[in-house]
Amino acid sequence: MPLTQALDRRLQKYITQSRRRDARSPYIFLALRKHDDDYEPLTRSGVHQLITTLTAQAGINKRVYPHLLRHSYATWALQQGIGPLQLAQILGHSSLAMIFNVYAHLSPQDAHAAAMSVFLVKDDDRR
Repeated sequence: MPLTQALDRRLQKYITQSRRRDARSPYIFLALRKHDDDYEPLTRSGVHQLITTLTAQAGINKRVYPHLLRHSYATWALQQGIGPLQLAQILGHSSLAMIFNVYAHLSPQDAHAAAMSVFLVKDDDRR
């Protein structure tokens, strides 16, 4: 998925700052602690720990894990009107089956809102 210019700038700034910690590392996301005088790449368990810590700090009582963030994005994107084909491409799915099977939980209100949004488009927007 393409990055916005603002996100690209922020990511480049983060890379530059993290490289100051360990210019030899080819990794973007590094752990905070050194191991043998090098910063290690952030591990899978490190990502889980980070999400758990941030979830607690935010006061969220629900279990949050990395794949839930992906699932939440996909649900939100569908509710915002993104097409299933485009979402499947963004998520890297080879078919629409996954989108239709996993996200069938969207409510009838979501389907109604999507259908009604067609009528809310201004004539100027259709040209």
